[in-house]
Amino acid sequence: MSWASSRETTRIEDMAYCLLGIFDVNMPMIYGEGSKAFMRLQEEIVKDSSDMSLFAWRDVAPNSAGDEGWRFQSYRGIFARSPREFAGCRLLRHRIKGVVFEKEFTVTNKGLRIEAALVRVPEATQDFILNLGVSERDDWPKGSVEGWVGIYLTKTANGYVRSNPHTLYRVGRWTRRACCETSLIHIRKDLSRAESHLIDDRFRWAIQTDILWDLCQVDAAAPEQLWDENRKLFLDQGQGINAYMLIRFRLPDHNYQDLPLLVACSTMDDPVCVILTEQHPLWQPVYAFMKSAKEVTDYVAADYLRLHFLSQETQPSSSVASCEVRHSPSNAAVYFRAEINLQMDQNQKSFSLAVFRIDDSQHFAAARSNGRRSGANLF
Repeated sequence: MSWASSRETTRIEDMAYCLLGIFDVNMPMIYGEGSKAFMRLQEEIVKDSSDMSLFAWRDVAPNSAGDEGWRFQSYRGIFARSPREFAGCRLLRHRIKGVVFEKEFTVTNKGLRIEAALVRVPEATQDFILNLGVSERDDWPKGSVEGWVGIYLTKTANGYVRSNPHTLYRVGRWTRRACCETSLIHIRKDLSRAESHLIDDRFRWAIQTDILWDLCQVDAAAPEQLWDENRKLFLDQGQGINAYMLIRFRLPDHNYQDLPLLVACSTMDDPVCVILTEQHPLWQPVYAFMKSAKEVTDYVAADYLRLHFLSQETQPSSSVASCEVRHSPSNAAVYFRAEINLQMDQNQKSFSLAVFRIDDSQHFAAARSNGRRSGANLF
């Protein structure tokens, strides 16, 4: 691809058709399809190749104003739009000489489907990184983990997209990073400029969690398709959602023992939330729903939280909820509270879901009666 990056053709389609022999690809030539020809070429290549260097392109400025389709965008799909975008790939090679970083992937109606363990680099970006297994050199010492190159991915309500398409991510010697669990993800094939602008507003009506994460971890979040692990928020598809979290608090005044809590909220009408302990009668049915409901429509098509669960409660539901836990073996009472509120973040309306510990029983009683947040203690 980098060899073809400086070639020029009379017709846009010929930029793709002249590469058919090089990549041993057979596909019909359809003059008049414009830049779609190069997109089709890449789709054909991935059918027979597991080489992820195909995704190591970078967005570049067009040579002339007449070039079709090339405009700088904040977000793009996984495929390049021209061989010109591979101009900076001449020095790339497999990071380990003779070893191809193979991945099984395929193109579907939702984009490129790939099973991968995305990388989080909190100190550098809130986006995810997809390791492409390539580098500018292939003689790295065996004890070194630096040098590999990846691309930035952003999670949206409709799958992942490539962010910062004008650059690649390179791991430095002292880069602190963490791998996510291996999962099946979909990356959009391409994005129009209008779709890219819409992604800039993806946090509108999102549910952003406000929790002291140093003493808390998320064991499960549903719907998983809308949960952004990096930003700790649920994305919204426009009509509100039901969101569920199984979280585990570590209690410093109880020898850092773990305390599981289930927090659920709905933004499909007036925002409501509930916080449950393992002793609560709704714990089992809510947890069973989280495990069985795998489709995103189970959380956005209807307000199941109100219909199936909160309707069983004797107390009216609201945007504030509290719970009391007897922590074994001391049988000491621990009090928690959850509340969801409307907020403005980056000029976009969204929701803040806060979960925190309350000081003592007096504050707990006051919280249940008047909903004030005074006396909250974030550990």
